[in-house]
Amino acid sequence: MERIKPKDRFPAALALVLFGLVGLLKIFKANVPVLSDVIFLMTNLVFVGIIMCWMIYTQRSILSKKIRNIITVLSLLMMFYIFVRTCKYRYFSGVETALRYLWYLYYLPQLFAPLLAFVVADRVGKTEEYRLSRAYGVLFLAAAVLFIGIMTNDIHQLAFRFNPDLVNWDDDYDYGPLFYAVVIWIYFWIFAAVGLLSYKCKAVNKKAELVPIFWLVLGTAYIILLSFKSSSLPFQLPETHCFIFIAVIESCIRMGLLPSNTGYREYISNSSAAVQIADADGNVVYSSKNALALTREQMELAVKEPVFIGRNTVLNSKAVSGGNIFWTDDISAVNKIIDELVEMGEQLSEKSRLLKAETELKEQQTRIEEQNRLYDGIAVLVKPQLDKIAELIGDESKLDRNIPLACVLTCYIKRRANLTLLADGAELLDVRELYLSINESAEYLKLYGTPACVSCGGEFMMPAESALLAFDLWQAVIEAFLPGLEAVMARLCEENGSFVMRITADSELDFSVSDGLKDRIKKSDGELCSVYEDGTRFITLSLPKGGDAR
Repeated sequence: MERIKPKDRFPAALALVLFGLVGLLKIFKANVPVLSDVIFLMTNLVFVGIIMCWMIYTQRSILSKKIRNIITVLSLLMMFYIFVRTCKYRYFSGVETALRYLWYLYYLPQLFAPLLAFVVADRVGKTEEYRLSRAYGVLFLAAAVLFIGIMTNDIHQLAFRFNPDLVNWDDDYDYGPLFYAVVIWIYFWIFAAVGLLSYKCKAVNKKAELVPIFWLVLGTAYIILLSFKSSSLPFQLPETHCFIFIAVIESCIRMGLLPSNTGYREYISNSSAAVQIADADGNVVYSSKNALALTREQMELAVKEPVFIGRNTVLNSKAVSGGNIFWTDDISAVNKIIDELVEMGEQLSEKSRLLKAETELKEQQTRIEEQNRLYDGIAVLVKPQLDKIAELIGDESKLDRNIPLACVLTCYIKRRANLTLLADGAELLDVRELYLSINESAEYLKLYGTPACVSCGGEFMMPAESALLAFDLWQAVIEAFLPGLEAVMARLCEENGSFVMRITADSELDFSVSDGLKDRIKKSDGELCSVYEDGTRFITLSLPKGGDAR
C-alpha cells in the first residue's frame, strides 16, 4: 500500500486557497468601490462555505460521536459570528444602538467556543458513556455571566468605556476590566485545550505538538496587528477568530492529537492484523500485508455470519460506512485447548464411571451393613419371645395349647420387625401402622381364646419411637397376663395434643413394667398410669404426639 497521496491533502489546501482568495477580493474591493456589495457578499459566502464544509468533514472523520456534536456546535457558533458581522456592516448602517449590540454579540462565540474546545480535549480518550463533571456547569455559567456583562455594557461600561452620550463610540473608546477578563478567559481555554491534547497524546511526535501552537501564535499576532492597522489589513476580527479555531482543531486532527479516521491507508498497510476493507461491491480498498486473498463468495458469506477458512482460521466481517471490513482470527490455540479439553473430558468421564460404580458399591455395602444392623437389633430385641416360642414348641404334651400362644408371640416378632424397618430413618409414623400391628396381635389372641379388640380415634402422625414404645407396652401387657388373660381391649387416640393408648385387661394377675420400658417412657417425656379395680386392670400411656392431624 502506498503512503498518503498529495490528493488526500486537497481539502485543506483548497480551504487555504479560498481563504487567501477572500483576502485578495477585499483588497480589490478597496480599489473598486462599485463592486463593494458583490465582493462583500461573495467573501461572506466563502467564509460560511468553508466553515460548513469543515463541519461536514469533521462529522465524517472524527471517531467520537460526542466530540462530533461539540464540533458541530462550534461550527454553528462560527457561522453565527459571520452572520452577525454581515448584519453589522450591511443591514443596520446608521442604527447606532443596533450596531453596538451586534458588536457585543461577537462575544457569544468568542466566550463559548474556547470552553467547548477544552471540552473536546477533555473527552479525548474517554468512552461514549463518559459524563462530564458537574464543574463544567459552573464554567458555562461563568461564560454566560461574562456574556451578559458584555451585552449590558451600555449600563455599566466595565468592558468598553465610551465618551459621554456615546459620541463616536465606534472609534473612540477604552477597555475596562471586564474586557481583559474576557480576553484572559478566551486565551486560557484555547491554550489549555491544546496543552491537554498534547499531554494526552504522548505517542505523537514532539514537533507535531508545536503546529497548533504555531497557528495560535500567528493568529494572536495578527489580532494585535489588527488593533493598530485595522483598515489596511484584508481580514477582520470575525474571520480571523474563525480561521484560528479551524486551523487549531484541524491541525490537532492532522497531527493525531485528536483521534480521527484519517490515515487508514498507512495504518492498515503496516498493521500486523489480517484485515482488509472492501466497498459495497466487494472491491478491496485497504488491505494489510498479512491479509488473505478472499473470494467474493467468501466475503458474501462472511457478511451474514463468521466463515471457517480451514480448521484454524475464521473470517469475520462488520459493516462500515460504504462497505465492510473483513478480518481473520487464528483459532489454532483455541482448537488445541478444545482438543485437550475433549481428551480431558474423556478421561474424566471414565473416572466418573469408575467413581460412580465405586459409589454404588459403597452404597450397597452401607445398605447391607445397615440392614444387618437392623436385623441384629431386632434379633436381640425379640430374643425373649424367640426363646419362649422354642420352649412352647418343645413341650409336646401341651402342644395344642401352646401353638396359639406361640402364634401370638410370632405375630409380635413379625410386626415389631416391620415397625422397626418403617421407623428407620423416619421421624414420624402414621398411627394406622400401630393400629394394624395391635389389631393383628388381637386377632391371634382370639385364636388363643382370649377376646381382644382395638380401636383408633382418628388419623394422625406420631413419633416413630412412640409407636414402637406403644407396641412394646401392648406386648408386655399380653405376656404379663397370659395365659390367664380373660379379655383385653385397646384404644388409640389423641387428646390435648398428646397420643394416648388405653389398655383394659381382665385379669387377676399383677402387672409391673420393666425398668427398660420405664426408662424409654421417661426419655420420651411420657406418662404411664396403671389402675386395678374389680378384677380389671386399666393402663394408660400418654406420649407427645408430634406431627399434624390429617
